[in-house]
Amino acid sequence: MNNELLQELLNNINEARELLRLDFKTYIKTIHYYLFKEDFIFKDFHNRITEKLEDFVFNHDNTKHLIINISPRVGKSQLVKYFISWLYSIDKKNNIIYTSYSDSLIRKFSSEIRDLIDCSFYNSLFNLKLKADTTAKNLWQVENGGQFLAGSIKSGITGFGCDYLVIDDPLNSLDYNSNIEKQNVIDIYNNVLKSRFNDKKNGRFILIMQRLAVDDLTGYLLENEKDNWEVISIPAIDEKGNSIFEEKLPIEYLLKEQKINNFTFQAQYMQQPILQGGCVIHINDFKNYELLPKLKKVYITCDTALKAKQDNDYSVFQLWGKTELTSNSDYYLIDMIRGKWEAPDLLDMLLNTLKKWEKYKPTCLYIEDKASGVGLIQQIKRLRIPVKELNPTKDKYQRLSDVLPLIASGYVYLPKIADWKSDFLNECMEFRQDMTHKHDDMVDCLSYALSAEINKYNNMSWIYG
Repeated sequence: MNNELLQELLNNINEARELLRLDFKTYIKTIHYYLFKEDFIFKDFHNRITEKLEDFVFNHDNTKHLIINISPRVGKSQLVKYFISWLYSIDKKNNIIYTSYSDSLIRKFSSEIRDLIDCSFYNSLFNLKLKADTTAKNLWQVENGGQFLAGSIKSGITGFGCDYLVIDDPLNSLDYNSNIEKQNVIDIYNNVLKSRFNDKKNGRFILIMQRLAVDDLTGYLLENEKDNWEVISIPAIDEKGNSIFEEKLPIEYLLKEQKINNFTFQAQYMQQPILQGGCVIHINDFKNYELLPKLKKVYITCDTALKAKQDNDYSVFQLWGKTELTSNSDYYLIDMIRGKWEAPDLLDMLLNTLKKWEKYKPTCLYIEDKASGVGLIQQIKRLRIPVKELNPTKDKYQRLSDVLPLIASGYVYLPKIADWKSDFLNECMEFRQDMTHKHDDMVDCLSYALSAEINKYNNMSWIYG
């Protein structure tokens, strides 16, 4: 594309209008060059999306609702902006609702679409103008045509009917493990968005988003309305092991992200979120070791039960080692002691355990400051044994969710053989998001052990006596 071609389009306006209305890819090339004076870089996935959107608009394959799952940072929002402006070039009477999680981003996005449609080049091509008295950033109307409304997913979009409803990243990526926020999005879809169509039979949904969790909006739709939706899933790394957009997502960057946080990487970049729910912890993600490597830090985590009755949880002591003092460390579960002891017996059990583990030279003891742990901490301090009180602000599931990326990325090692290993793995498999599992003492101790580095507790000198 170049300036001469743009002028040629204007000189042959009727032919150009027909071409751009029928060919979304050519439309993108033309508008992008006009705006930025550079060519739009088309990758294979761009071609796949543009072809599908053409079929979608012209009903070539009878698709009414479309999901596009795609990575961040590959021009997703730019495509959506061009698509919406293209819809008005085809039929200026279209009524469109656009929604996303961020109100500030929505206003910016809406303003850019409005400015594009209102520019002289677009007006000349499609003989279309905006109605002068409706030019707000989030609500405007085409002269003798349809309207456009942009609002955040939580804004309560009511009183406005549409032909197309575009949902663009309905959930903030920071809320990927918030059951409340995920359910809010699903409730808004069911109770608000689905009722917005002027024509309930022919109204068109487009959901374009990066996956965040198994139970995000895409996950809900695939489970409950699978027959109503077509899905295009575009992982950041293709089947040949190459980045789909090397200029913006270098393969080195992607592989590094996978190593650092495979849990997030599989969802946001590969569009294949790791299951949470019935089996929150995937035990195959644990690595095994036969011999311990050289460890830079050894420490102990404790989860103490309130009472020692048969139906109560166990008390657990776990011995952990780290290969580095930084966040780029491997974690090794060295040993574990588990049982049911009354509060007065906990100190004796702990002292016997410390003697057993003395050869590993642990440098700190972490105990949650609640239940029987309160008295135990007080007793330990009198013996001049370094102890760090844990005062979590999150529930057990949230604490585990924070450290799942370390497990999923292969940073956590278990001994190849241990008499407690089977019980530990069984509890990991049984741990449920809805907290209906029977016990979680070993899992909670695991969460504390890994979060000790995340929260960057200080090392302490151990005093042996």
